[in-house]
Formats: sequence, C-alpha cells, structure tokens
Amino acid sequence: FIPMAGEIIIYDRDENYDYERFKIGDGVTLVNELPFPLGNMMNGGAHAGINAPDILEFLVVPIGAKNIVEAIFANASVHKKLKELIQSRDSNFTGGKGDEGGWVPNISNDAALEIQAQACEEVGDELGIEIRPSLDMAASELWDSDKQKYVYSQDNLQRDTGEQIEFVKDISFLLIFC
Repeated sequence: FIPMAGEIIIYDRDENYDYERFKIGDGVTLVNELPFPLGNMMNGGAHAGINAPDILEFLVVPIGAKNIVEAIFANASVHKKLKELIQSRDSNFTGGKGDEGGWVPNISNDAALEIQAQACEEVGDELGIEIRPSLDMAASELWDSDKQKYVYSQDNLQRDTGEQIEFVKDISFLLIFC
C-alpha cells in the first residue's frame, strides 16, 4: 500500500488530478513524483495478540528503487524473506497476517527488529538496492498513564520517558520513522 500521509491532490481547471508530494522545511516544496511505497511487513500491538511484538507496525522503505515497479517488487521480496526468517525463529508461527497484510509472529520486539533489519539487508543485497526498515511505533498505545511508563508486555519491560527516548535513539540508526 502507499500511505498518502503528507500527500495532496491538486485539481486543475482541465479537470485533471495532479498528485504532488510536499516536504516541509524552510517552506513548502512540491515534487512531481509518487512517494516510496511503505511495505507493511509485520504487525504487533494490542490488536495482534498477546504473543506478538508490542510495536504496532514494522515497515520497509525501498529508498534505492529506481521506479515504483522496482519498489513494489522489493517490498514483496522482503515480505517473503521475512516469512522465512519468522519461521526459523517462531516454531508456533501459523503464517497469520494482520488486517494490513503484515505477518503476526510470536516473537519479542528485539527479535522482530533484528529479523526486519536482516530481511532488508539480504533482499537489498540480492536486488542491488537500499531497503531501509521503518516503524510505526504507536507509542501512545504503549504509554500507561497510571504507571507513567511505556509498557512493552512482550518483553516484560517498562520504560520511563527518558528510557524510551534512549531506546528510540539506539534503534534509530537502522530506521526511517513514520
């Protein structure tokens, strides 16, 4: 799927639609191109089951793809590779998928991050393009206001705000955040 966050559709006088992406910086820059498609590879979070990772979505971005066809092929290849890697780590994996097509493994957050990075590297090397892991952490879903902590049930871990920031900093060198 191609998330349309940050996308605008301009309707001109000739009744044609023009898709333009904008970047916010020192102003607004419009770019005439489709965004890189994010591939939803693994699902976690509260709705994925008690043994799934706590992080909501493990995504990939084929930033080295030359065109949309190559990018979609890269996403499909990572999805296939991830299934193999999950099966090697999770003997109870049934091949189940979440509502957006990502695998729902019974593995820890760290294991999910590790195999996500491994799949991106292996498929990227095979295809000769850079594929980067990405996350939608849904941090507000991890936050327990009573405890004033981010709760990672799968790993039996709780982090205060400073520890959460350090965790994200520690993994950010691998990731593109959405």
